[in-house]
Amino acid sequence: MFKNKDFITTLCFVLIIFTIFFACILSPKEEISLSERRPLDQFPEFTWERLWNGKFFEDFEGFSSDQLVLREPLRNLKAKLRYNVLQRLENNGIYIKDGNAIKIDNELNESLITSNVLIWQKVVNRYFKEANLYYSIIPDKNYYAAGKFYPQLDYDKFNSVVSANKPSKAKEIDVSDLLELEDFYKTDLHWDQSLIVDIAEKVANAMGTTVDGLDKYTKEFVEDFYGAYYRQSALPLAPDKITLLHSEVLDSAKVYYWQLVGGQYQKVEGDLYPESGKTSADMYDVFLSGIQPIVEIENTLEKNGKTLVLFRDSFGSSFAPLLLSGYERVVMIDTRAIMSDMLGMINGLDLSATDVLFMYSTTALNSAIMR
Repeated sequence: MFKNKDFITTLCFVLIIFTIFFACILSPKEEISLSERRPLDQFPEFTWERLWNGKFFEDFEGFSSDQLVLREPLRNLKAKLRYNVLQRLENNGIYIKDGNAIKIDNELNESLITSNVLIWQKVVNRYFKEANLYYSIIPDKNYYAAGKFYPQLDYDKFNSVVSANKPSKAKEIDVSDLLELEDFYKTDLHWDQSLIVDIAEKVANAMGTTVDGLDKYTKEFVEDFYGAYYRQSALPLAPDKITLLHSEVLDSAKVYYWQLVGGQYQKVEGDLYPESGKTSADMYDVFLSGIQPIVEIENTLEKNGKTLVLFRDSFGSSFAPLLLSGYERVVMIDTRAIMSDMLGMINGLDLSATDVLFMYSTTALNSAIMR
């Protein structure tokens, strides 16, 4: 009796394993995971050498995990078990506070921060010796939500590393006191454009200009924004709503993207809020098409001779338009997407500037490689 029971148990186990195996092999393969914003492993290349040295099985393990049948429902089930049953405070490095999904980021990468900030002096020496220099650091959501259960960066140390390596003439514009947790999307790391007009006013005033206040803007809403932390947490959180600000200045502005065409950067006219961003996998791309090496915004209603060059990360996509009313031109540069040495080699790119602002989030400076 017991032998039959053991045999049936073993047989069922083997059948389950082989069913999952063949399901992974035969089922349609997904190229990317929209929920995790990353490419998924595909069936590995087979050679006898790769089989012999074990590389094939290493890659197959990643493939079988990524292409597992019912993978998304299982991710969701795992998250619910960790949060609701096991009472864990996080899943995939994401914790929830008052409905906000927040990424745990408590490891200070001092060498990377130093390397990223030293680029500021490099570009100043090469392109902006006569411009007014400013910098501003955007704290992450953890700064405003962390408690004793949620580890956070040593922000004092972070700021001291930035201060020690920034250009000596660059003046700090501290925006941390104007931000609060509610200014960020609940499911994403970025801020809500409609809630940071006061920050734009403070930054503009510090640079000796003025910009439009909230009363000059009208709002357009883009529904059902599922941010990066929604996807990483694997929980069924309520979606955010993106608010796009419009004004006479913004609606008449001209936008140009510098894009590689035939091996050379060319200036291509585009939109401030491209329609394609509203339906993309990452709807935050509705702000100036997401990550772009160089973007120029021209204020067609103002001829004050002022040009701002903004070195920025993704936060700048929604922030730069709010500064346009104080300038004739705003040039945005993302050194994650283009090497700073390349800037002087692009035919037609005008880098003459009255003001230069280095504005980055703690997340970007602490994790992204800038060049």
